[in-house]
Amino acid sequence: MKNVYEILEIEPEATQDQIKEQYLFLIQAWHPDKFPNPAQKTKAEEKTKSINAAYEILRDSVKRAEYDRSIRSSTPSRKQESRRQDATQAAQRRAKDERHKREETPAGEEEQLRKEPANGKRKVATYTNLRVFINGQECLLSVGKLVKATVQYFDEETKEDMGFDYFRTHAAVRAAASRCLKRGVEIHVRQLAR
Repeated sequence: MKNVYEILEIEPEATQDQIKEQYLFLIQAWHPDKFPNPAQKTKAEEKTKSINAAYEILRDSVKRAEYDRSIRSSTPSRKQESRRQDATQAAQRRAKDERHKREETPAGEEEQLRKEPANGKRKVATYTNLRVFINGQECLLSVGKLVKATVQYFDEETKEDMGFDYFRTHAAVRAAASRCLKRGVEIHVRQLAR
C-alpha cells in the first residue's frame, strides 16, 4: 500500500481536524457517481477505497502511532535525510529566485491564454489569472493562489483523467496552463495551499 499520508495528500504532522477535512474533500472529489465514463468510474472506486483505508489508519490515534513507528523504522539514515534536506533547500532557493524574476508582469504585456468565445460565457484567462475548475465550477484564480496547489487534469472533450500535478512555482503554474491550453486540457483544483 502507498504511504497513507500521500494517499490523503497531507503532511505527517497534520492534525486530526486537518486529516478529517482532507478526507472529506477527497471523498467528495473522487465520488464514483461524478464520473460517467466506466473507466473513470472504476478508477474513482479504487481511489475511494484507498482513501477510506488510509483514513481508517489515520483517524485512530493507536493505529496512526503504530503506522508512524513502522514508517520511521524504514526511513533513511540521518545523513541521507540531511543531504535530502540540503538539496530541497537549494531547490527552494532557486525556485524563489526564479519566482521573483517572473512574478511581476509589466503592464500591457498580459498574454491572453484563452480567447473568449462568441457567446461570452467562458471566462478569460490571462498571464496572471488562469481558468480552472473548483468542485466543478469554472473560475479564474491568480497564478499566486495556484502555487503549492494540487490539481488534476481532464481532457476537455472526453473528460478523461489525465493525471495529477503539484505546482511548486509561479513558472510551473504558467507552463502547465500554457500546455493545457494547447492540448485542450482542463485544470481541476483538488487542494489549494494553506
